[in-house]
Order: sequence, then C-alpha cells, then structure tokens
Amino acid sequence: MVDEVLSRLSRRFDTMYAKVGRPSIAPEKLLRAQLLQMLYSIRSVRLLMEEMVNVVASQTSSSAFKPTNQRNSSL
Repeated sequence: MVDEVLSRLSRRFDTMYAKVGRPSIAPEKLLRAQLLQMLYSIRSVRLLMEEMVNVVASQTSSSAFKPTNQRNSSL
C-alpha cells in the first residue's frame, strides 16, 4: 500500500526538483523513513538511522556465515 502511494507521489516529486546540482535523497525514501519512525515510536532521526544500520549489519553478518556449498556445510 505504501509503495503504491509513494510511486504515485514520485512523479509529482520529480517535477519539484532541479535537474542540475548535487542529487538529494529521494523524498520517497525520506517519507518511508519517517513512517517507520512513527510506527516503531523511535524518538529521533538519529536513533532511526542507528536502528537501520544495526538491522542491515545483523542481516549482512548472518548471511555472510551461511554455507554456500552443501558439502562444506558441516564445517
């Protein structure tokens, strides 16, 4: 549901931003982050970013230790 609404808003956001200069963070991503912040009752953007870094790090580290070859899975 959120993806559908943000994709419709994306076209509107594209018309508001300049075509030159340093690219900014996509407004859709900022809105998604604010929605997560509200849903999970995270007090600040800084704490939200810390939580997101922790989640990504834990997902990355847990997938890094999964065996890719079934024959070596006993190691």
